[in-house]
Amino acid sequence: MRLGGGRRRGEEPSEGPEVFSLAEVRATRSRGLELEIATRDAAGDRLERLRDLLVDPENAGTCRAVLKLTTDDDCLVTLELPGVQVRPSDELNHAIGRLFDGRCAIHTR
Repeated sequence: MRLGGGRRRGEEPSEGPEVFSLAEVRATRSRGLELEIATRDAAGDRLERLRDLLVDPENAGTCRAVLKLTTDDDCLVTLELPGVQVRPSDELNHAIGRLFDGRCAIHTR
């Protein structure tokens, strides 16, 4: 264990570590967005509405999007979404969550 805030003797104390919001880190350091959804929750027009969210110019960015669908018998289908690049944000996460009534997992990597 090192005491003294990580500085050496004679050094001036620093102003402290830089602090970033989670939203800022998500937006600037993410390289991909993974959505995990059960196939039963992807029924109706939800996938079309999801596509509309992902290609909306407001959500355009540099992160690749991947959709992972889980069937009732635990099969996993992974779909890369070519040409879809998004900017992960709290607004996009909330919109996707509302679309699937909170029954989805959203991961940035």
